[in-house]
Order: sequence, then C-alpha cells, then structure tokens
Amino acid sequence: MALLETEVETLRVRVTELEADNKKWRQLIGRDSLTGLPNKVSLFRIEMPKILRALAEPYTCIAIGLDQISKVNLEHGWPMGDRMLKASAKGLQKFLQEGDGLSRIGGSNFVLAGCMDGNTARQRAAEIRRSLGTSTVQVDDTTLPLASSLGVVTVTQKSGNSETEMAAAVFQALINTLYKAKEKGGNTAEIYNSTRF
Repeated sequence: MALLETEVETLRVRVTELEADNKKWRQLIGRDSLTGLPNKVSLFRIEMPKILRALAEPYTCIAIGLDQISKVNLEHGWPMGDRMLKASAKGLQKFLQEGDGLSRIGGSNFVLAGCMDGNTARQRAAEIRRSLGTSTVQVDDTTLPLASSLGVVTVTQKSGNSETEMAAAVFQALINTLYKAKEKGGNTAEIYNSTRF
C-alpha cells in the first residue's frame, strides 16, 4: 500500500511539473517577440475557441493594419519600422476598454478584441481610424504618421462547426476584411457582413 501511495505522489508531482512546463511553453509560443503582445496563435488558437465555446454576447475583433509601416521600412530601414511597431503597440493600448485585449497577428497588423455588438464595433473602429489618422508616433528624432486600415468582424451566432474551426473562420474573415480596406487605399474601415461562424 505504501508503495502505491509513493507512486501516486510521484505521479502527482510529475503532473504538476508538466502543467507548469506547458504553461511556460504556451506563454512563449503565444507572445510576439517584438512587442510582447499576445500573437495570432494565442488569440485564434488558444483564447478564441474558449470564448466561442462560452459565447453569450456578441464578440468582435477589430484588425488594425498600420498603413505606413512598409513605407517606413523602405525609407528608414526595418530597424526604424520595428521601433515604430513597438511604439505603436504601446499607443494602441489607449483604445482598450475593460475586458478588451490587444494582439499582434503579424507584420504591421494588430487586433483589438472584446465583447461588443456590431454597432459599438463600428463606432469604435471609426473612432480608432479617425484618431490614428490624425496621430503621429515619435521614434528617436523622427515623427511618423499613424494612418491605418481596419477590418471588423463580429460574432453573434455559432454554427455547427467546432470552436477551432469557427476561430479559423473568424481569422480568415478578419484578414479578408482588413485587406479589402487596404485595397481601397488605406485609412478606411471595412465591416464583415456576416456574424455567424
């Protein structure tokens, strides 16, 4: 009996260690190394499936694509572009409301996500676009404009798909909507027309 209790305790300790290791790996995998923000993996593969599983109110993702980063990279070099991304990540924090999260999903694209309905999301996207359109970011001794394209996707209903499939569909809709805004010349917001995923 004592041997069995010792084995059970050893297994319990090992499970606790493995859970701690897994948590550390998830944190490393889920963070953008440049800005320190959660990344695409964290938002769309870890967090969003949990959110969709318990969906009780509309949930919205607002993609924010900084229109001028590629120009900054060409004219000032990518180290300046990286510094601008870091400064922009800090500046975008001011748009967060209680319960919102901010993630960097790659390149010059960020996502503000939280519980809000379509009308609130439209208003917030318009406010963010206007505010960024008249803002600048200071990087070293250089002041750079901060215009942006935005894509907005709101989820109000779940389809019969798994939460992972729904999260992937939300991501694809968000990217498509963001690039539609960019194709219109930037400094604009596009709203995805479906809310069922």
